[in-house]
Amino acid sequence: MVNRLTQLKRSASASLAATDKFIRTAVGKGATPTRTATDSLVLRDGRQCRELARSTGGLTPAVRLWQDIAGQKLEHRGIIVEHRPTRDNNREYILVRANRREVRRYDASRSDWRYTALGKKLFKNRVTEYVVHVPTAPPRNA
Repeated sequence: MVNRLTQLKRSASASLAATDKFIRTAVGKGATPTRTATDSLVLRDGRQCRELARSTGGLTPAVRLWQDIAGQKLEHRGIIVEHRPTRDNNREYILVRANRREVRRYDASRSDWRYTALGKKLFKNRVTEYVVHVPTAPPRNA
């Protein structure tokens, strides 16, 4: 068990070292992060690339290395998890990069919401809370 844990630590540090070397080389060549079709942010150098920010808005450990090496702050405009959808009839939308994107629609025949791929990402970890006030009557004297 200890040997396996040691191997995992070595593997993670080797992977981090390889990522560090890749980012230093790419920044030295003047490479800048680019946005992919899936709205993630990657740093490309030839045929290789490293993901800096996921399309869900989460940042990867490589982004810290890139910020330290490049001396720049990464501003990722992915999906903001706290984003509140706006409703238009039976459809809900959010703004992603100044474009209105549908996240879910209400299906009256099933009495349920139908989620788009973007909506599944947005509502995946969202918790709905309700505050309920229940009035109580004072106890009767016997």
